Amino acid sequence: MTALRTLLLGLLATLPLPALAEDLPDLPASHILDTSRFFEEAREAALSQKLLQLAEEKNIFVYAVSSTSMISLTPDQYAEQLYQHWIEPTGRNGVIVLYVRGEHKLSFGAAEKLEEFLPRFELERIFRTASVAARQQERVADRLESAVTVVAEEFFRTELAASKTEDLVTNRENLKLYIFVVGGAVLVTLLFFIFSRLLRSSELKDSRFYYFPEVNVGERLGAPHGGGVIAEVRFTRR
Repeated sequence: MTALRTLLLGLLATLPLPALAEDLPDLPASHILDTSRFFEEAREAALSQKLLQLAEEKNIFVYAVSSTSMISLTPDQYAEQLYQHWIEPTGRNGVIVLYVRGEHKLSFGAAEKLEEFLPRFELERIFRTASVAARQQERVADRLESAVTVVAEEFFRTELAASKTEDLVTNRENLKLYIFVVGGAVLVTLLFFIFSRLLRSSELKDSRFYYFPEVNVGERLGAPHGGGVIAEVRFTRR
């Protein structure tokens, strides 16, 4: 019995356990949760203003989070949990940008895509750009601010690019419609021209004529005309 219990405990120990949830804080109204005290008051206010502006103008919600260390989750798991707790229930577009001081780790929490507007590969490009910008900062306290600033600015530009792309697609559709209409008109005109030429050619062919002799048999004239015989040859058009 003891051997069986030991075997069962050993098997349970090898099974992957679900990640335990950290105590999740409430959603910060300023879009910044600075647990590690990275930001001075003025810098935090400036960054908060930029994130609030992004939310107001583009309806994209970016939250900056600093943490000293993780207890039961990896930074990536914690960022995803914050996303699911803060953003996902609201149905909004958004990203969590998390920096863990103890692990020197920058993580992002986001959906597979921001609705239909931003695909995953574009998100990954933005995150890579933000990570590079963060690594270039010597001070640890500057890394989160640098990453969040890049993400916000990229979202401003990318949204505008998406709008321009939609306009371009619309213009292309209009161009296709224009080409279709003009092409149809040209085709109808060409067919009418060909038909007219064929009809004209047929008329010309029918108008050609040839003269063939038509010989009438001699006819005897009566007495008043001397009783002679005349012959007539006429040409008719065929």
